Amino acid sequence: MRTLTIDLYDKNAFSDDPEPVVADPTLWQLDQRMLGNYSSGRFRTSVAQETALAGSSVRLKVEGITPNAVLAIIGGRLDDGPLEALKIVVPHEASLDGDVYIPRDAEGGTYIFCAQQWAPRQPPAYVGGSSIYISKTTSIEVQSRNDSEEF
Repeated sequence: MRTLTIDLYDKNAFSDDPEPVVADPTLWQLDQRMLGNYSSGRFRTSVAQETALAGSSVRLKVEGITPNAVLAIIGGRLDDGPLEALKIVVPHEASLDGDVYIPRDAEGGTYIFCAQQWAPRQPPAYVGGSSIYISKTTSIEVQSRNDSEEF
């Protein structure tokens, strides 16, 4: 099976460089903003629909993002091994949205999506290092295609 992919809409709202130049004094401020968004429940993902057919796309929105902190958008099938990072970016906006493409040969089941953020230039969750914040998780039920449907 091919993997899930995501295409974010506004290409000016983020950078693909996961190591932006941020002055060290502002790292503490970034961490405080991430903590605030996480604690208040603003940092979350949502999908536009509750079900989808394999081979289609689903609109995913990530809100409550802290700009200039590294963001990983994560997704995958529940009970199917570890989730994978669909995209790692440095956002310039407080929200991003895009289309997640579900491969035609995807297995049916529950797929979950979430996001993680951490301060740039620091590995997430290393001992004595930056904190990592995970968003509210959202899910969608994917129905697989039967061979009989294709004829």
